[in-house]
Amino acid sequence: ADETGRMWDEEIVEVIPNERRRLTIFNQVGFGIFTTDNLATEQLYKKISGEKCELSFTVFFTVNNPGLWNTLKMYFAAYKIKNIFEGNMNNIKRLVEEEYLRGK
Repeated sequence: ADETGRMWDEEIVEVIPNERRRLTIFNQVGFGIFTTDNLATEQLYKKISGEKCELSFTVFFTVNNPGLWNTLKMYFAAYKIKNIFEGNMNNIKRLVEEEYLRGK
């Protein structure tokens, strides 16, 4: 809420509507020595019923053979990022539901 803590910037590099969205990750803040370059994420959308969909995330390197140390740092960062994504998704869900209820 106060925009402190772990953060990063993203650039959308590919979008396939209703299927996936790929982003590169850069300018990581708050990860200390676990900051890792050449990261990307893919957000995968899978329709499950009606208007509902399942959203999953992957984190990966944009370069081949990033090295053992960078790989270990990426796993640590992914663990921390997971909590941030979950918080963001809960916030988005709440805002969408509030907007939906206002429109009724």
